[in-house]
Amino acid sequence: MQFIMIAIGIVLIFIALKLNTKKKEADIVEKFDNLVENKIKDESDMKLSFIMDQIKELNLRFENVEDSILLLSAKIDEIQKVKFSDAPTKNEEVNKPNIVVEEKNEEELLDLNDLIYKLNEQGYSVDDISSKLNIGKGEVLLRLGLKKAKV
Repeated sequence: MQFIMIAIGIVLIFIALKLNTKKKEADIVEKFDNLVENKIKDESDMKLSFIMDQIKELNLRFENVEDSILLLSAKIDEIQKVKFSDAPTKNEEVNKPNIVVEEKNEEELLDLNDLIYKLNEQGYSVDDISSKLNIGKGEVLLRLGLKKAKV
């Protein structure tokens, strides 16, 4: 009878060891799954952070473009005011005739290039054109050169 009890005890110990081993394997698998999930979450958080940084940078660039557009719009308004003003500027000599630009409605206003070409055709020098339009001599020369290159 003792042998039967010892055999049953050994069998129970063996079963307990097998169950304990399966539980440890399940714990290891669960820990591995948690590690993988945490790693995936960390990587996705890093990617999300990178994307958010890129969005912030693009927003800053967009704001800079908006500011540039506003500045250019103001410069265009200034040029149009100067282009169509009848009062002579202090840089013009008294004996030179006023630059005459044909009056047109707003839709038909000449752009700066056309105005430069027209003044040049009327015989005004590069100095006169640049002082009247408040732009550099180099810009006047460049625009006139572009016209010649087109022709």
